[in-house]
Amino acid sequence: MVDHIAGVRAPPGSAPAGRPSRGPWLRELAATWALGLPLAGSQLAWMGLAVTDVVVMGWYSPETLAAGGLGANYFFMPYVFGLGVVSAVSPLIAQRLGEGGRGHVRAVRRAVRQGLWVAIALAIPAMLLCLAAGPAFRAMGQEPAVATDAGLYVLAAMPGLLPAFAIAALRGFMASLSRGRPVLLVSLAALPANAVLDYGLVFGAWGLPELGVVGAGLASTAVEYAMLAALVALVLVDRQFRRYAIFGRFWRADWQMFGQLLRIGVPIGITLLLEVGIFSAGAFLMGFFGVTALAAHQIAVQCAAVTFMIPYGLSQATTVRVGLFAGRRDAAGALRAGKAGAASALAVMAVMAVMFWLAGGPIASLFLDLSEPGSPAVAEMAAAYLAIAAVFQIVDGAQVAANGALRGLKDTAVPMAIVAVGYWVIAFPLALYLGFELDLRGEGLWWALAAGLAVAAVTLTARFLFRMRRLTALWSSAARAAAA
Repeated sequence: MVDHIAGVRAPPGSAPAGRPSRGPWLRELAATWALGLPLAGSQLAWMGLAVTDVVVMGWYSPETLAAGGLGANYFFMPYVFGLGVVSAVSPLIAQRLGEGGRGHVRAVRRAVRQGLWVAIALAIPAMLLCLAAGPAFRAMGQEPAVATDAGLYVLAAMPGLLPAFAIAALRGFMASLSRGRPVLLVSLAALPANAVLDYGLVFGAWGLPELGVVGAGLASTAVEYAMLAALVALVLVDRQFRRYAIFGRFWRADWQMFGQLLRIGVPIGITLLLEVGIFSAGAFLMGFFGVTALAAHQIAVQCAAVTFMIPYGLSQATTVRVGLFAGRRDAAGALRAGKAGAASALAVMAVMAVMFWLAGGPIASLFLDLSEPGSPAVAEMAAAYLAIAAVFQIVDGAQVAANGALRGLKDTAVPMAIVAVGYWVIAFPLALYLGFELDLRGEGLWWALAAGLAVAAVTLTARFLFRMRRLTALWSSAARAAAA
């Protein structure tokens, strides 16, 4: 459907101008899932890349796995921050497409071009931080051999930061055009490629050099560049993407758009760091309760991370949907898109919660050889954590959906503060109190995480509803003034 006045495509799922809308909620849910499922699939595929690295390094040797895991945790911090910052491309484009008008093609080109500029600018300090990995590990008192290998892994993975950030900009561009499938297909193709390269470079198979932990880092870097090349080629040949000519006059600076991307994106990057940080802190605290508790915690976190990818993909779709309606100043549509995203995320997480509650033991057993000494105790404790994670799932789905809706309104600074309070002012001190003072140990830590997420979920949802009430009044007033 085409808006003949604006000359651009209307948000998918909206009714043509002047015609009555039939089943707007069903259409909005369908549009959210149509875009969200490919994005969720690409997130799951991305997680599969990391899992493949872990499996191959574990096959090679426990020492390699330890070094690779240590290096990956360090590398992940600048990686996730950069992805968060560059993800600001999506709401900027979505709102501009919603506005329509003659200049929308140029505006989209500006946003994507400067998103790529931001990707380059962020990659430079991120790589400098990676150069300090080895000395940092040694300063933290890590075993010298492990510190050296972990530092080498980070150095090998380091060049992959640039394509990873650029991929995030192109993914935001494609998602804003409601084209999530190309990203999914490229991500799925990367899985077997990464597995083959991992095995070949780590073990020295098929004539490749045996590089151990360095091979895993190099494989990841090579796959990132291959994914970027595939997406760039698609942008250049696909008719819908090509019309925006995003690489035209790429050297031209646009500092206004560059600054806008940073204003919106930096709070998103910090929000992701706060979330990653609270789980890292949880693992650190869990270590005080022994190896069994730490192993059980890692199983529960891994399960929660996998299930989280689906509502996270839906939240990215919600950002686009809310942004499209916000650009058109359609308050009813934006509110409906936010609620549809929340309903979708909660429905998914309700199913996952029931699964964790009823099948926690069998799920935990998938990660273990129960014939090994100590494994049954780990499985039993992991099942207890997964039962608490059932509650955790619901509030996690609610907070990620609300955050996605707020990003569609380009509202990122206040949500960052809300997450900081929920995770670090509430969850972390509560974890110390429940885990150590009340001696609830690992279960206390999980209840504290759930409580912090619940506070964030309720507050972020209230923030979205509050913003929509204000915007509804503002846009209605502006429309009446224009009509007069």
